[in-house]
Amino acid sequence: MTEDTENTDDPKYLADTRTEDMLQVLNAIRDAESIQEMKNLADDALRCLQVLNNAFAALYKDLIDDEPEEEDYGYHLGGIITSDTEPDDDLGM
Repeated sequence: MTEDTENTDDPKYLADTRTEDMLQVLNAIRDAESIQEMKNLADDALRCLQVLNNAFAALYKDLIDDEPEEEDYGYHLGGIITSDTEPDDDLGM
């Protein structure tokens, strides 16, 4: 498996390296000669998936954080928010 000696906090680096690791582990599982070897490799695969999950979550968070925040101009779901909080009497409410 790839050693994380540099860029260990960079989610893109982790996603790239762990994706490669995951492919190697899956190929090794396919070629395994014993059930015990498959179990050990499956544990490695699980660790890779956990790191990938965390890396992709961090990438998603970075993506969301990079989006500019929209200014609130009073629009909501395609309509204009008004200050009327009382129901309209002429609608029978």
